[in-house]
Amino acid sequence: MTVGGLAKRLKRSPAAIKIRASSQGLGPFLNGGEYITLNQLMQAITGHNVYSYTLKSWVEQRGMPIHYQRIQQKRVRVVYIEEFWEWAEKNRSFIDFSQMEPLALGMEPDWVADQRKKDFASFGIQRKDPWTPDEDSRLTMLLKKHRYGYMELTEMLHRSAGAIQRRCTDLGLKERPVRASNRGDEWTDEDFRILADGIRHGDSYTVIGNMIGKSEKAIRGKVYFVYLTEHADKVRALMGDGEWGDGAPEPNVGQAAWLSRTRTQVRKDLSMLDAILRKRMNDLGYDPFWQRFMCQNWDDIGGCAAGGYNCDDCAAFVKIRPQYCARCGVTFYERQDNRFCLSCRRERKKRAQRHWARTNAKR
Repeated sequence: MTVGGLAKRLKRSPAAIKIRASSQGLGPFLNGGEYITLNQLMQAITGHNVYSYTLKSWVEQRGMPIHYQRIQQKRVRVVYIEEFWEWAEKNRSFIDFSQMEPLALGMEPDWVADQRKKDFASFGIQRKDPWTPDEDSRLTMLLKKHRYGYMELTEMLHRSAGAIQRRCTDLGLKERPVRASNRGDEWTDEDFRILADGIRHGDSYTVIGNMIGKSEKAIRGKVYFVYLTEHADKVRALMGDGEWGDGAPEPNVGQAAWLSRTRTQVRKDLSMLDAILRKRMNDLGYDPFWQRFMCQNWDDIGGCAAGGYNCDDCAAFVKIRPQYCARCGVTFYERQDNRFCLSCRRERKKRAQRHWARTNAKR
């Protein structure tokens, strides 16, 4: 119960309740429930306070359950321990339990101890602390030899392939790891079985790659090729207790256009669709009339919206009205109402993508 609720029930003032609670050593109000604050949870797991990245990645994107507890005029984010463990079991590949002290949140489920050991082993293979100048110099030296790929660099530097790739970009290095050859590198049924069991048991991609004898990038590429995501927790939920490939989603048009297994058929289908639309335009019989491209009533699929058949004698012609971009002020002509011109819309989209990349960058 809150202090106000206790004061009303005991017919005492809130100040009297606080003084009496302090004299009996009852502690703060937040420590009296079956929950902890979100800050206390993040301190126990990562050693840091709550950032906007935490709310975005943990709560919004992965659905960690949080509640709000009102204390006087403030609302505090709290997490119930039982709900957290249920959510953590589904997102065990995302959380690094090696940074969390055993029993920091009280009694732990049985799977946590095993996952903590795996995370310790994964940290020994892939360091996640900041890069040092000595590591930068060694990375530059190894890349200039033009003989090491991601798999060899991962073993020598104890960094993930993604960390090495990002560090090359941050340092502005022109050299890149040697691309691995795919000849004689076929996947066997045993490899797929090890991959499925590793994801199901919460192993990292680097550990799985070491068991199969392939690089982390090869593992990630194969996972995305089948399940259209690299998040091991999502793959585990889709695969369930089945074999590799069970529960794989169907790719949309944008994804299918880039996947090697569907790229040829999708491009063929799009070409056929383009031919059908062009035939539809020819069947409408408007080809001799260039005025249609300046008319507000023209539609590329449906033809004239006013029902006309001869643009030279049409009385329903409406010229596309000019619009002015709210960002750069340029005049542009489009049938649909837009506050920004095409170039500004593209720039705003790129800026939003860069902001999303900064907000969701791994820390």
